[in-house]
Amino acid sequence: MSDQRVNGELSAEAILAADDLPLLRVNVPEWGGHVYVATLRGADREIIERQLASNPRLDKRAAWCSMLIVDSLGVPVFKHDQQHKLGQKSGVVLDRIIDAAVSHNKLSKEAEEELLGNS
Repeated sequence: MSDQRVNGELSAEAILAADDLPLLRVNVPEWGGHVYVATLRGADREIIERQLASNPRLDKRAAWCSMLIVDSLGVPVFKHDQQHKLGQKSGVVLDRIIDAAVSHNKLSKEAEEELLGNS
């Protein structure tokens, strides 16, 4: 099937080829620089929800930040086994990153509370 658009209608190929995952730069002076926050993919939330369900003691802020903090190419900076160490960092900074991610991903207050388990 061709990638042609008829009257602005997008084909599956055009949709799948679109770069719709912009990064957001967040300054973190406490860490001496900045990080990039990813746009959540549809599957990302499912993955983190499974992680949280399988380990309810997991630090939710650290888990979310470890998934959201990426390099300038969009590659996650943290490995799964580093989440606990990230959870030992400043809650103020982790909250700033989550706040930026909530705004960047246009999540509602209800979604933010659900993500952090505050509902």
